[in-house]
Amino acid sequence: MRYEEKRFVYAPYTCAVTGRNDAPMVDMDVDISGLDQHLYLRCSVVEDAGRLLGMVSKSELDEVTTQLKALEVKIEALRVVASAITKVEEGERELSDILIEHAA
Repeated sequence: MRYEEKRFVYAPYTCAVTGRNDAPMVDMDVDISGLDQHLYLRCSVVEDAGRLLGMVSKSELDEVTTQLKALEVKIEALRVVASAITKVEEGERELSDILIEHAA
């Protein structure tokens, strides 16, 4: 199987489902049994079949990946804030202990 932009080497040079050749295709790298034809499928046809099986398109995956990276940055920023808060709380406890010691 390979991705083909415009270089369709074997007949029929069109998608087996739509009969069109005006978009990128997946060359299934097989010949149709009994016919002198090669099997090409438009990428959109393959994506539709994948979606039917619960898969997502590359563009959908890219979008979710971008969102995930943004969330990872926010999570790291929150970890830094949480660490700073913990240090402040520890400092407050130490200061409180010192004040209690000196008051006694």
